[in-house]
Amino acid sequence: METLAYIHLSVAHEEVTLNPDAYEVTLFKGLNWKPPSSAWIGLLSAIMALSIVSLANSAMAAYVRTNGSSLRVRSSPNGAVVGSLRNGTDISLSGRYSGGWAQLSNGNWVSAAWVGGSTGGGTTGGGSPSGLLRFGISGPGVVSVQNRLRDLGYFSGTSTGYYGSVTTSSVRRFQAANGLRVDGVVGPQTRAALY
Repeated sequence: METLAYIHLSVAHEEVTLNPDAYEVTLFKGLNWKPPSSAWIGLLSAIMALSIVSLANSAMAAYVRTNGSSLRVRSSPNGAVVGSLRNGTDISLSGRYSGGWAQLSNGNWVSAAWVGGSTGGGTTGGGSPSGLLRFGISGPGVVSVQNRLRDLGYFSGTSTGYYGSVTTSSVRRFQAANGLRVDGVVGPQTRAALY
């Protein structure tokens, strides 16, 4: 009890005086951050806008990444084939995806599993650097495979985007039915047979 009384007494009679100038940040004190005129403000705004647009545009740039064969271009997801694109072709995406399909800027669709994330090389989002899809991997490439296996009657689960045991067994059934090496891994041969 004495301790509480002593603390109360000392807190009540202490006088705190803070000097705000002592806490002033002087690191940038000599710099003048204001632009000299309104023309500079407009120029800086234009530079920022162009930077943002160029970043957004490069995010939609992609390329065809197949096992060497051509990628079929379709009129809609799972629609009629209207053309093909060679491996390595730079493409422009609209940013729309549907059930494992990616829309091109011209309105046609391609399998998202065969589209690289940036112009000139890279990995498919959600795939592996080697391009193989196997147990433990997750992402849009896995969703595309799950949807395609469902369309063909080999997969009855929910397209989660995770390559788990259900997807592995579905891939194995598909590989066995199509005379492929049965390893449960979606490599170039299995991918070519799927799409």
